[in-house]
Amino acid sequence: MFGKRLKELRKEKGLTQKELADKLNRSTSTIGMCETEKREPSSDLLSDCAKFFDVTTDYLLGLTNQKYFKAEDTIAFHTKKRITDKDLKHLRNIVDAYIDGLDDKDK
Repeated sequence: MFGKRLKELRKEKGLTQKELADKLNRSTSTIGMCETEKREPSSDLLSDCAKFFDVTTDYLLGLTNQKYFKAEDTIAFHTKKRITDKDLKHLRNIVDAYIDGLDDKDK
């Protein structure tokens, strides 16, 4: 599944195997062999791909179809606490206020 997902994400970004290999500091053959499932990704390559494409490693490995963590999933994972709707609303207000502050700096 990694190969299929890697190829799909690479094409979505409009990159060739060589361009992706250069960006990840890997050989073109490594990318090609992973895409054709002739080679399993190393943990470093898996991590680098997840960071580069901004997706989860679980998505790359085919363990989930959810590409991205939802904010509440990430917070719940780190705090080991279920996030309530009230918590989520509070967090959205904080983020909105932060973004508004950034917009004000541009003026």
